[in-house]
Amino acid sequence: MAEIVITIDGPAGVGKTTVAKVLAKKLRFKYFDTGAMYRALALVAQEKGITAEQTDLLQKLAWELPLTFHQKENTFKVFLNNRDISTLIRHPQIGMLASTISQIKEVREAFWEKQRNLAKEAQRAIFEGRDMGSIVFPNALVKFFLTASLEMRAKRRLKQLKGLGKEVSYKEIYSSILQRDKQDSKRVIAPMQPAQEAITIDTTNLGIESVVNLMYKHISNKLEDLGMDDREGKSEENLSSLEKDETEELATLYNESVKELQPGEILEGKIVCIMKDHVMVDVGLKSEGAIPITEFKDRNGEITVKEGDSVEVLFEGVNERDGNISLSRKKALQILTWEKIAKLYEKGAPIRGEITARVKGGFSVDIGVAAFLPGSQVDIKPVRDYDSFVGKTYSFKIINYNPQLHNVILSRRRFLEEERERLKQQTLSKLKEGDVVYGRVKSITDYGVFIDLGGIDGLLHITDISWGRIGHPSDHFEFGDEVKVKVLKFDREKEKIALGMKQLTPDPWENISQKYPVGAHIKGRVTNLADYGAFVEIEEGVEGFIHISEMCWSKHLKHPSEILSVGDIVETVVLDIDKNKRRLSLGIKQINPDPWEIVMEKYRVGSIIEGKIKSLTNFGIFVEVVEGLDGLVHISDISWTKRVRHPRELYKKGDKIKVKILEINKDSGKIALGIKQLMPDPWIEVSKKFPMGSVITGKITHITDFGLFVKVEEDIEGLVHISEVSYEKVKNLEERFKVGEEIRVKVIKINPEERKLGLSIKQLEEEEKIANWRKYLSGNRKIKLGDLIKTKQNNA
Repeated sequence: MAEIVITIDGPAGVGKTTVAKVLAKKLRFKYFDTGAMYRALALVAQEKGITAEQTDLLQKLAWELPLTFHQKENTFKVFLNNRDISTLIRHPQIGMLASTISQIKEVREAFWEKQRNLAKEAQRAIFEGRDMGSIVFPNALVKFFLTASLEMRAKRRLKQLKGLGKEVSYKEIYSSILQRDKQDSKRVIAPMQPAQEAITIDTTNLGIESVVNLMYKHISNKLEDLGMDDREGKSEENLSSLEKDETEELATLYNESVKELQPGEILEGKIVCIMKDHVMVDVGLKSEGAIPITEFKDRNGEITVKEGDSVEVLFEGVNERDGNISLSRKKALQILTWEKIAKLYEKGAPIRGEITARVKGGFSVDIGVAAFLPGSQVDIKPVRDYDSFVGKTYSFKIINYNPQLHNVILSRRRFLEEERERLKQQTLSKLKEGDVVYGRVKSITDYGVFIDLGGIDGLLHITDISWGRIGHPSDHFEFGDEVKVKVLKFDREKEKIALGMKQLTPDPWENISQKYPVGAHIKGRVTNLADYGAFVEIEEGVEGFIHISEMCWSKHLKHPSEILSVGDIVETVVLDIDKNKRRLSLGIKQINPDPWEIVMEKYRVGSIIEGKIKSLTNFGIFVEVVEGLDGLVHISDISWTKRVRHPRELYKKGDKIKVKILEINKDSGKIALGIKQLMPDPWIEVSKKFPMGSVITGKITHITDFGLFVKVEEDIEGLVHISEVSYEKVKNLEERFKVGEEIRVKVIKINPEERKLGLSIKQLEEEEKIANWRKYLSGNRKIKLGDLIKTKQNNA
């Protein structure tokens, strides 16, 4: 049988696809949508991440593309590896990519060859698409080129897109088609133009049936002329009948599958494809319905379904002209919601919904339709923050509804009250003392925690939370916590329940003496510090106490924080146990031997030792005598002569120094040490070196408001009181004297016990004046009374 190929070409909007499908069925030819090949390639390229610039990969993919076309009665499907992609390739993004890919020469050449092979396999085929008659099948039996006015094509495309629910304008479509025509006519590869010997049909003023009949006659005549018409029943009567049947079938292509359905029915469908603007839903009819994607989005703009999901949609009817079915998800949900509201209201059952916003007097609630929740009905307890309910989903009771007025009134309070009463009765019916139950923390107070056991609250008193010390219940619980408790007391009449948590575990004090006998060494964690000692947790529910006197053998510890911190793990010795009072006395210093015994055995008063400075205070220096025991060098025992304001002027912590033991008192826990006692007291020789009335030379070391300190010997200073500086009144000593200046002074007072040496400048000057005067007189025996008076006046 000879190969017969019919080609249909032409610009967008002329009806190529529609007439090709009907004509193929009419002639019993195989139908091929060549544009689907480019769309299929675009789909695979997108899935594999191949871009339009990767021409080598696209060419190879075009040759290897396992694409098949299935045609059965009125359905035309495209399969890729047994996967139905008929709907997927109609996605707008796929169409845009396909348009770009179709410009690639290598891809077009690959598909042209595949299209020729398809024609050989089919023997009788109709190919619809660009380049079919001009490039691919130049020797086709009949070649058609359909055209129409730009205005009519724009109107047809607008109607088609409006049927799909797309919001576009006539002006936009008109401009788009005009630009596409210009591009197609200028293409280097197969520009848009009629093929040689093509039959041009202007469809501007023709209906689809007229176009099909006209094309059918052209094909029939051609077959007869060539003697190739082997169709059965080709009489004029049969042909006329066939034309009538086919034109009627074209108008009812989809109505046949839905003739028993009535608009307004709710159908269950399956989502087969999610596109940019639409969701394709298969409800088992001849074609899928396109529903705007907005009907599947929540308030946040998120799509709530995925491909493969089953959804209920409203069947609104069939478009008589194009056969498209019209479906609505939104209207179906509204109808189903009102039916659900009616059923739940009759049963008194609750309904779930999300509080979406605050409105005047209450809230707006989404239960599938908008409902109103009065503010007084949002909760059982008083509400402080109404905004905290917005955006959350709850259960509500339906108080009233009116479908005609689209009015629904809800109450969450009534639902909570009924639910609480139900749980309460359920709890009361089975609760008994000794039961171990679970509940949730409802509120926290200073004296305990209220636990919701299911419609009724029980009190977990602070003393029944733990066997150990509890600072505040909020340290251990948060609102909403799930807890396990034991029912201690239950008054069914008064509906009062006392709960316990510590009773779930054995009392740790029950065998405390066996676990921690006196003298045992145990470790614990410091939980609290006080002025008088430290609390140490040995285990949960068992806390011991270390008195400050039991922390170290020395007596100079002022606060436990000097050696301990909260959280420290310390080793202790059990000193005493009082099980009834739940008291456990601990000690730290007992870990090591009593250092006093070492001191009493090893040292005596007067012993000279070397030790490390442990600390410096404003009153002295603590020096380690033996490990764990310090002695004190009082600030007055640092130097015989130097005035030390603070020990840090001479020493620092960690220094090793030699000291002399001055006193050992175990009862008071004190060891007195001295540094100055390591050398003789220089003041013992002061009286001999600087007797009263002697004149000495010294250097000024300090100048104060009350006098001058003068260094007369190493470690020996004397004071020239301001009253002993001059007979004249001195206001500012620093104007007359400088630190480091050497001066001559007279010793006027000595007190070795008080370490005081009194010096005078004015007395020395007075004595020297008198001495000079006497010397002068002894050299001038004859002197007049007037000269004496004059000299006296000059000295005054």
